[in-house]
Amino acid sequence: MDERFKLLKVLVEGNASEHNLGQDIAAGAGTVLMRAGAAEKAAGRASVRIKMPTLHERTVEVLREMIVEGELAPGTRLQELELCDELGVSRTPLREAIKVLAHEGLVRLEANRGATVTTPEMPEVADTLEMMGLLEGAAAMLCAHRASDAELAAILKAHEDLICHSGNEELQEYFRANIRFHDLIMKAAGNYVLCDMHVKLGSQLKRVRASRVDKSSLDEREAFIDEHQSIVDALLRRDGMGAFQAALIHMASIAQARDSQPSK
Repeated sequence: MDERFKLLKVLVEGNASEHNLGQDIAAGAGTVLMRAGAAEKAAGRASVRIKMPTLHERTVEVLREMIVEGELAPGTRLQELELCDELGVSRTPLREAIKVLAHEGLVRLEANRGATVTTPEMPEVADTLEMMGLLEGAAAMLCAHRASDAELAAILKAHEDLICHSGNEELQEYFRANIRFHDLIMKAAGNYVLCDMHVKLGSQLKRVRASRVDKSSLDEREAFIDEHQSIVDALLRRDGMGAFQAALIHMASIAQARDSQPSK
């Protein structure tokens, strides 16, 4: 396994002093997050207005999805007029969306050449996986303490959809259910900064997952489903530390699956 995932591995397996260090880190993070959750619960969560996405935000979402799912392949030059016509927007929201995606690393802006869809670089993917493990763990812990019953029901439904579509004939639906599962946990964590970091880092990772979904074996998908079940079980128990550890185990497995894939 890549050195970048050593900490994640230590947190869930490890040996001797390294294992103690990993447990200390996990316990420390858990204590901070659980105290925050308890304080929030005691104070009562402030009411939050649901804001409708702007045209710019919706354009970002659609364009991001087109890149992540491979509709706009790496190396594709973005043709503004064609995209404006396809998305039904003017150039202003489209250009704003392209700038956001450039910041996320999905698009490269070049003088006099416009915008081109980037190709994921493996070292960057490795770094992203390492950080995503910590973000997913934190989100799962916060979700266990903060999620409403309705939010937990939606997460469980996404997990059930994942199981239904795990066969070789419905891999794109499996991929979408997997994204929905992780995104719902992140949103239910109720932390805007965490969610924002997850969106920015997760775009590249989602693209890698989409590109290799047809290469994943049924055994691998079943193993991931079992790991999702462990996360769900911890969430339903409102077990923050259990959810944190289950999410770390899952992300470490994703990293190991990526490492075991033959290089081209």
